[in-house]
Amino acid sequence: MIKINLLPSKKSAGLPVVLGMDLNLVNFKLLLVAMLLNALPGFIKDYWNGEIKTVNEELQAKNNELAALNVKLGGEDSIQKMIDAFTIQETKLKERLGVVKTILKTKKNPSKILYYIAQNIPDDLWLTSVQLNDVNISIKGESISYKSIGLFIENLKNSIFFDKSIRLASSQTKKDNESGKRTEEFEISGIITKFF
Repeated sequence: MIKINLLPSKKSAGLPVVLGMDLNLVNFKLLLVAMLLNALPGFIKDYWNGEIKTVNEELQAKNNELAALNVKLGGEDSIQKMIDAFTIQETKLKERLGVVKTILKTKKNPSKILYYIAQNIPDDLWLTSVQLNDVNISIKGESISYKSIGLFIENLKNSIFFDKSIRLASSQTKKDNESGKRTEEFEISGIITKFF
């Protein structure tokens, strides 16, 4: 059996219907959230406007500083011209230095070589001729003993001017008929590696 209450019940006091819309059906919590979200971009915009203003002020200060430096730099144009002239002159001098170095490398002045030879001649040895032909050297002389010739050749090999090609090209014993003294004639030949 079904029971039905036919007595009219009390209606709760509700919100009125406005313009055909029942306000009882409106979710006020959701409406409040929507209103807050609508107002949020205004707060964010105000925050970023403050940040943008700060950055713009810093940018303006840097631009003012740059303008002051440009004015100061404009007064120093003559210094920049001097620096440019100096750079050009430096380039020219480097080119000239390269030419001088090339000339010095190809220069063949035997004065240091001859000085070295003169300083390293043993006491009982003397030279009769020294011939230079480009990088080849030929030294002729006489000595009382073979030992002095060997010492002289070793001295030449130990120098920076010759490579190890210094060698005894020829040797001959010579006897003087009048005095009866015996001497050793020699010729040393080799290649010069450095002239300085």
